[in-house]
Amino acid sequence: MDIRVPSSTPRRWENPVTAGHSRSAGWYNKQPSVLLIITKQGDANVIDTIDRIYKLLPELKQWVPAGLDIEVLVDRTQTIRASVRDMQLTLAASAVATAATVR
Repeated sequence: MDIRVPSSTPRRWENPVTAGHSRSAGWYNKQPSVLLIITKQGDANVIDTIDRIYKLLPELKQWVPAGLDIEVLVDRTQTIRASVRDMQLTLAASAVATAATVR
């Protein structure tokens, strides 16, 4: 498996079972899990990034063994999406109020 560490070149992870810190563990619904934490680059559109990840999930599920599940544990874009919707409504209301005032 190839992994990329920020600010470095890709590295080959030969034995993922023994790699890493022995005291690290991932748990989800009281089951041992592998947690994949995804962060965006500073100049990336977070909503677009998450939408593309969700679009890839069905394809990823085809590549894992039948007994394994891929699930989203946390999606922090829900509040960002709500803020964007609120801003769009505010801008629309402002445009209508401005147009009504000018006439």
